[in-house]
Amino acid sequence: MKLLKTYTIIAFAATMILNLTSCDKVGGDFALDYEADPALLPEVSFSASATTIIEGESITFTDTSTNDPSFWTWSLVGSEFGEYTEQSPTVIYTVPGEYDVKLKVRNEYGASEVLLEDYIIVEGEPLPFVSIFRFDGNLEDTEGTNGITAVSSYGDVTYVADRNGNASSAYLAPPFPPYSQDLTIPGYKGVSGDAARSVVAWFKTGAGTGRKAIVGWGTNSPGQMFNVMLQGGQVRVEGGGCSLRTSRTDLMDDQWHHLAVTYDPADGPEVARVKVYIDGALDENLPDAPGQSFNSERREVNTDPDGIDVRIGRPAYRTDYMWVGELDDVAILDIALSPDQIGALAAE
Repeated sequence: MKLLKTYTIIAFAATMILNLTSCDKVGGDFALDYEADPALLPEVSFSASATTIIEGESITFTDTSTNDPSFWTWSLVGSEFGEYTEQSPTVIYTVPGEYDVKLKVRNEYGASEVLLEDYIIVEGEPLPFVSIFRFDGNLEDTEGTNGITAVSSYGDVTYVADRNGNASSAYLAPPFPPYSQDLTIPGYKGVSGDAARSVVAWFKTGAGTGRKAIVGWGTNSPGQMFNVMLQGGQVRVEGGGCSLRTSRTDLMDDQWHHLAVTYDPADGPEVARVKVYIDGALDENLPDAPGQSFNSERREVNTDPDGIDVRIGRPAYRTDYMWVGELDDVAILDIALSPDQIGALAAE
């Protein structure tokens, strides 16, 4: 490394600019000929108070570099401000993702830097599941606030590989007839009235034209029911005396799909305000017309709080609209999930 000093002299009378460079001696050698000994450069190192956090949490990075460092530049992509010059900054990460950390340190002899790729993992805020069933070889709900284990109406349950190939990690509905074979969440009546809600699930089913219920609760009266199902390859949401259908028709293709159904009363009280997301993308609601939606603009969401216990694989009223195929990660929330939250679930 060459250490140079440059001086500028401006002579106004002669309109002359002269640049002079001095050569200081360093260790007996002139700076123009001096290369810093690598052993004199900073040896960069640091530690972090955590490497996996939840969005909105902070991390303290502690510089542990040696060889008398005097200047620091932290490049912390994904953090609140991005770059920092403190020796040991405390920073906040607000967006989920995996982020690099780069630290450049200087002393009087020069600079050194280190880059650690994907060193920080920022996870999204845990979703407030009321009930969620992972079907990892059992019917337990270990993450929802309910914590209620589901009950089979027909005996032993069969578990199969999930969408990621994990053995015994998805629910396989029994063949029917006989009818009335489903799972029940005992004592849980679902989200009632016009309260915000979300139903999410992974599903896989083959071709058919009949209705296949994923989740249902309430009472079969106008506006007092909430069923989420498929019909003829489309999503169908029933509110009691009405139904909402969406545009995609290819969902009975024996492939795994992610489904999210949300209702936010801030969007309006009608069943037509329900939103349906398939594989993370918002699907188009069909209008009230023959063979499409029915009474969805007239009926309001007002789910009966005293209806049936929530059923998985069967609607709130019929015994023959049973689910056929596989289900996984079936969940109910008492909030309307955002598109970003749904996208994250669909990417799991």
